[in-house]
Amino acid sequence: EPILWTNAHSLNPNDYIIVSPGTMGNIESTGLTHLPVENDLELLQDAEGDKTSRDRAPGRTIALINAEVPLQFRIRDVLKYVRLAPQNDREDLLRFVAQRELMRYMAPLEIDQILGPDRLKIGKELEKRIQQAFDNMGVKDASGRPAGAGVEVVFVGLSNVHPPKDVAESFQQVVQAEQESVRLIEEGRKEAISRLAAVAGSLEHSRHIVEQIDILNRLEEDPENNREGIIQQRQRIEKLLRAAGGTAAVKVNQAQSERWQVQMKEWAAALTFQARIATYQAAPNLYIWRKILEVYETKLAHTRLFVNATDGKAHIRIDLKSEVAPPAIEQVDTGE
Repeated sequence: EPILWTNAHSLNPNDYIIVSPGTMGNIESTGLTHLPVENDLELLQDAEGDKTSRDRAPGRTIALINAEVPLQFRIRDVLKYVRLAPQNDREDLLRFVAQRELMRYMAPLEIDQILGPDRLKIGKELEKRIQQAFDNMGVKDASGRPAGAGVEVVFVGLSNVHPPKDVAESFQQVVQAEQESVRLIEEGRKEAISRLAAVAGSLEHSRHIVEQIDILNRLEEDPENNREGIIQQRQRIEKLLRAAGGTAAVKVNQAQSERWQVQMKEWAAALTFQARIATYQAAPNLYIWRKILEVYETKLAHTRLFVNATDGKAHIRIDLKSEVAPPAIEQVDTGE
């Protein structure tokens, strides 16, 4: 079975409090924290060493991690080791001192430091601190210096470091969310590159065009003093768009074609209007009657006309009734 954070894979794991040194968050550190661990020991850990830590470190956050810290040592001075404590209490005393140094060192660290690549560095530092703590143990001599525990720390490791099993899934969700965000960012970049390449021909051309557009926007902030610069910058951008060869160039060419069509149409209409003015000025009555007849020709083209050729005394009768004439041959019922 693979070893995962959510699996039970340690015989005697210990829980440790990590007090974040950051200032973000609104979780207030409690002065004294009683933390039961799975080996039936109760560790008393003060976040700052006294009850005033909540006043000195507002906003600190507390995290809980599970770790195994193997400690290997060898007896360097048998006499000092024997004098350290009764036979059945020596190893427990050394273990408690090592746990004290471990808690003091790990409490102010960031949880990412312990779970991340700094784990080996932490082990080396713990080895030095625990060795120093062991050297400060024992009966003091006449000069007041402690005799030491008579042991040499050979190895201190930091293994199986992970959040507690009950909250490990939440850590995995964070990792999944980070991976999902990376995936979405990469997809967005891919889509941006694809669209820019389609619009401007290539990513390099698109970036250069965007830079020129930014320059144009800055010039347009003060149009009164940058009229010539705005015109030149627009022409420069138009040339870049045409040279890029993407969909933007197609749109520019289509717009230019439509512009010329509209311009030529309006120019033809203007010339026609000038010609009509000249015709009217040459023969006003003839021009007016010609226009009237043109209207009659246009509007009465599909209209039925009745021409009354009398002297005006004719009586016109319009019968709007529609009667159906009987059939020429009626069918006679003979009764057969």
